[in-house]
Amino acid sequence: MAKTSEPTSKFGPFLSFLGGSVALGIMAAGIATPGVAVADIIASDAVNLASSVSAELPLITLQSRSTIYAKQGDDWVSIANFYNKNRIPVTYDEISQYAKDAVVAVENPSFWDDSGVNVWAAARALVQNQVTGSIASGASTITMQLVKNQVQEQAQNAGDEEAEEAATEQTITRKLSDMWLALGMTKEYTKEEILTQYLNISFMGGQIYGIEAAAEYYFNTTAANLTLPQAALLAGMLTSPNTYAPDNEDNLDQAKTRRDYVLSKMLEHGYITQDEYQAAVDTAVEVDITPVNQGCALAGENAFFCDYVVASIKQSDAFGDSTSERGATLNRGLEIYTTLDLDLQAEAYESSQYWIDPSSDNPFANASAAVEVGTGRILVMVQNRDYSVSADTTSTSETAVNYAADYAYGGSLGFQPGSSFKVFTLLDWLEEGHTLNETVSSSNNMTFDQTDFTDSCSDNGLAGSGTFTLSNSVNWGYSSMTVEQATVRSVNTAYMSMAKELDLCNIESTATSMGVTRADGTALDMNLSDVYGSGQVNTSPLTMASAFATIANNGVYCEETPFDSVVNSLTGKEYDVGGTNCKQVLTSDVTSAATVALEATLDADTGVTASGANPEDGTAVAGKTGTSDYAVQNWLVGYSTEVSLATWVGDPLSQVSGYDASTYSHGYAGVYLKSYLWHDIMTAIDKEYPGSDFPEAPDSLVEGVSVAVPNVSGLSSDTAQSVLSNAGFTSTIASERVTSTVEEGLVAYTNPSGGSYATKGQSITITLSAGPSTSMPSVVGMSQDEALTTLQDAGFTSVSTTEVEVTDSSQVGTVVSTSPEAGATTSLTDSILLTIGKQAAEPSASTSASAENTDPDAD
Repeated sequence: MAKTSEPTSKFGPFLSFLGGSVALGIMAAGIATPGVAVADIIASDAVNLASSVSAELPLITLQSRSTIYAKQGDDWVSIANFYNKNRIPVTYDEISQYAKDAVVAVENPSFWDDSGVNVWAAARALVQNQVTGSIASGASTITMQLVKNQVQEQAQNAGDEEAEEAATEQTITRKLSDMWLALGMTKEYTKEEILTQYLNISFMGGQIYGIEAAAEYYFNTTAANLTLPQAALLAGMLTSPNTYAPDNEDNLDQAKTRRDYVLSKMLEHGYITQDEYQAAVDTAVEVDITPVNQGCALAGENAFFCDYVVASIKQSDAFGDSTSERGATLNRGLEIYTTLDLDLQAEAYESSQYWIDPSSDNPFANASAAVEVGTGRILVMVQNRDYSVSADTTSTSETAVNYAADYAYGGSLGFQPGSSFKVFTLLDWLEEGHTLNETVSSSNNMTFDQTDFTDSCSDNGLAGSGTFTLSNSVNWGYSSMTVEQATVRSVNTAYMSMAKELDLCNIESTATSMGVTRADGTALDMNLSDVYGSGQVNTSPLTMASAFATIANNGVYCEETPFDSVVNSLTGKEYDVGGTNCKQVLTSDVTSAATVALEATLDADTGVTASGANPEDGTAVAGKTGTSDYAVQNWLVGYSTEVSLATWVGDPLSQVSGYDASTYSHGYAGVYLKSYLWHDIMTAIDKEYPGSDFPEAPDSLVEGVSVAVPNVSGLSSDTAQSVLSNAGFTSTIASERVTSTVEEGLVAYTNPSGGSYATKGQSITITLSAGPSTSMPSVVGMSQDEALTTLQDAGFTSVSTTEVEVTDSSQVGTVVSTSPEAGATTSLTDSILLTIGKQAAEPSASTSASAENTDPDAD
C-alpha cells in the first residue's frame, strides 16, 4: 500500500533545522573539512554570508498569466492572455497527490523531515566541488531550489541582469546562501507552503512555468486532475525541461525513460504500489498539446479592443507609477473583466467587413464604437481592417492603428468630424435660451466678417479677422430657415449664422464638458470652421460616441471605460479602474430639445442626409451625419436611450474622395456607406438593448414663447435695437437700404414685421430707409450747371458727371444722357450720373492726306 507524503514526526523538521544550523556553523569554523585549505575557504564564505545575508526570504508573488475576459451571453470568455511566463499559480489542494509525491520522490525524498538542507550531503558536495575546482555535485533540496528560483525571479522582476546571473552562478558562496536562506524558509513556512510555491515557480519548458500551466499545455487538463503517468512525466522534466518536454517528438523516448525512472523512485519510497507502478510504466506517453494564445494579435475580431485595454492599463496610475511598471503589472496574474459584448462585437465585425471588404483594395476603411448610455461601458469597438503590429501604412487589408480610439490608446490621429460636430453649436444655442423654431440666415453663399463673432477665449475677444465666404453642400434655395430645419438639412451657413449670436469659447466648453478632445491629445482650441466640422479638430469614433451618449443621458456625461473590474488572481487585490464616472454637464431640457432636431435628422420621412440609417425597429433613434470636404471622411453618430454608436467611414490617408469609383461597395459610393453600416450595427444593438421613447422636450426650447414684434418703423437704428432687445429679441441691420416714405436713415421696416408674432430670442432683421422714391427729372439738353442746380433743388444728394465726345457742336457742354433715365423711379439718395458732351478732336493734316491717298477713286 502506498504511503502518504507527510512528515514522519512533528519534531523532525525542527530537529533537522537545529542540526542543519549547527552543521553550517561547524562548516563555518572549518571543522567539517578534510583539509585545512578547504576548511578555510568554506569557513570564510560562510562567515561572510552569515554576517551579510538575512536568513529570511518571504514567498514572493510570482509572475503569472493575465487574462482579458469579455461577456458572451452570461458567460465570461477569455479573449487574450499576456505573460512573460505562462503560469497559473494554484493552491496545495489544487494539485494532484500524484504530482506532489512524484516531485518529492525524485527531487528530495527527505523533504518532509529535513530542515530545508540535507546538511551532510551538502557538506560532502561542497568539499568535492572545492577539491575539483568546479561545481559538479548538487545536493540541492526542494527548498534550496525554491530559494534559487525565487531570487532569480526577483531579479527578473527588478530588471537586474547582474543579480539574475548571480542567482544561478555555480559558486560555493551561492550554495551557502541557498542553504542559509532555505534554513530560514523552513523555519518560517510549512512544508505544504514550500512545496506549493516550488510547484508553481518551476520552469516546465518553453514559456511554461508551474504545474497548472504545464498540465494545461501538455495534457489539456488541470494540476488537480493529473494522472499518475502524467504527474511522473512532469516531475521528471524538472531537471531539464527542454530535454524531456513531450511537445517535441524527438524527446518522447527519453521523456518516457525519465518518467519511468520517476515512477521507480515513487515505488522505492512507498508512494505507489507495484501494480500502480507497472500499469503506469506500461502506459505510452500521450500528450494533448494545448497552446495558450498570447497578446492581442491572436484575439481575432476583438484585437483592437484588446489593444485598447492594454493601452488603458499602461495609461492608468492604478497599475503603477510608470509605463514600465504598469506593463510589468500586466504579467502579474490580472483577471481583467471588460465591458465588451462579444455577441454584438461579432455582428458589428461581420457588418464592417461586409460593407468594406478588407481584401478588395478599397482605399476606404471603417471603424465603429458603441458605449452604454449612463455608464460609459464600451460595448463595441470594431473596424474592417485586420490587426497587425507590422502592417504597412498603405495597406488596405490590415493596420496597427485603432481607428476607433485616440492616439494614446491606438495610434490614430483622428478624422475631421464634418457636420456631426454641429451638435455642440446646437447644444450651446439651446443652452443660451434660443429655440429650434428660431429662423436664421441660410443663403447658399454667405460672406462673414470674423470680427462679428465673439470668442472670449481669445486675447481680443474676437474669433479672428478678415472675411470668408461659406457655401452649403446643397443649395436649398432658402434665405432663412428654422434651426431645426438647418439641423435636419445640415446647412453650413445657417449654423455659422447661429455661431454669430453665440460665443465660440462657450461652444468649445460645451464640447469639452462632453469629453471631446482632439485625437492627438492637444487642446481642442476651436476656430470658426470647426463649427461645421471642417477645421483643425480631428476626433475619434469612441470620443464622439461618448459625447452623444451625454445627450441620450439627459445631459450627464459618463467617461468611457473598457473595464468592469480588474482583480489580481494571486493576491485578491481589486484595482481602482474608475467604474462609472459620470457628471451633469447640460440640463435635461437642453438635451431633450436637441434630440427633437436630431431625431428628425434620422427620421425615415424627414431626414435627408442619412437615408437608410434608421433601423425602424420600434426603438427611437436620433443622430447627426458628418461629411468632410469631398467626402474623404464620413460619419454617422447616433443614439437610443440605451446605447450611443459612432461610425466612421473614410480614407485614413485623407486622399480619396467618397465619390471616387474606387470607394464603391455593393453598388454604393463610399460617402453613403456610413448610413448602411450604422443601420446594421444599430439594428443588432436594438435587439439586445431595446430603447424607449425619448423624453418630451419643453415647448420653450422647441417652439419658443411667441411675443409680438414691436413696431420700430421711423425710429433710429440704435433706438430700434434697444426696443427690440427689451422685448426679448436680438437684431441685425440689413446691409442694403430701401426707398420708403420714411425719412432717410430711419427704420423702414423689420422682418418679421412689427405687430406680427415671433419666438422670443429670435433675431429680427432691421432695414433702414433710403428716403422716399421720386421720378428722375428730365435734364437732357441743359447745361451742366443748369442740370446740377435742378437736381440739387429737387433734393438729390448724390450726383456725379462724366464726359463723352460729340460731333454736334450744339451738344457741347450740355447733358447728353442720364442714369437713371428721365421718368424712372428712384430715391433722392440714389446715385445719379450725368453724361456731358465735349467737342470731338479735329483730324490732323497728315491724317487727311493719308486718307486721300488711300481713296480708291484717287489717281
